[in-house]
Amino acid sequence: MIKSELIVCLLFSVFTVFAQQQDEKAKSILAKVTENTQSFKTIKCSFSYVMDNKSADIHEVNNGTMLMEGEKYYLKIPKMGIEVYRNEKTVWNYMSDANEVTINNTEDSSDAIDPSTLFSFYNEGFIYHFTGEKNNDGKSLYIIDLTPEKGKEKACTEIRLFIDKKKMLVKEAILKNEDGNNYIITISDMKTNVPVKESDFVFEAGKHPGAEVVDLR
Repeated sequence: MIKSELIVCLLFSVFTVFAQQQDEKAKSILAKVTENTQSFKTIKCSFSYVMDNKSADIHEVNNGTMLMEGEKYYLKIPKMGIEVYRNEKTVWNYMSDANEVTINNTEDSSDAIDPSTLFSFYNEGFIYHFTGEKNNDGKSLYIIDLTPEKGKEKACTEIRLFIDKKKMLVKEAILKNEDGNNYIITISDMKTNVPVKESDFVFEAGKHPGAEVVDLR
């Protein structure tokens, strides 16, 4: 089973491209996607992800939703019973199977992501290049591949991004891990600048009666 920390990191990989100046065409495309996504105050998306490991005969498919405003987010994956809430100071990881919520300060949580890098496309550690274009369900997609720089230790050995050419948004990301797991993240629906409330990013005990609290702050 995939931990919520990994799921969050994978989802942010859809919006965050780890790259340096390698391929001018890829750089230009990613810069436009960055400019586009940074213009949104909030993002709400539905997604699916697949985890494959052929050697272990694993094929898991899950669907979820994510709501984001700056550094704050709410993630829900019903099939796995996972809910993650994050505001400026606190992260709540709730597991419905155990009816348990774990609370951390953002700086102490592996879920915490620096908001300044949320839609940054130039973090260190990967090189990239423009691979080509393809059509999928009537959509024209750019294809950009990322690989770790020599000497850089990364869990992902390769990332392939499919970018909607018309909307200039990431449609899908395929991540290959050194442990043999492959992940496919596909955005099925995205709404931008949707209204949000502060309570959207805060765990409410009243909505989870009897939940055991593990406070690690």
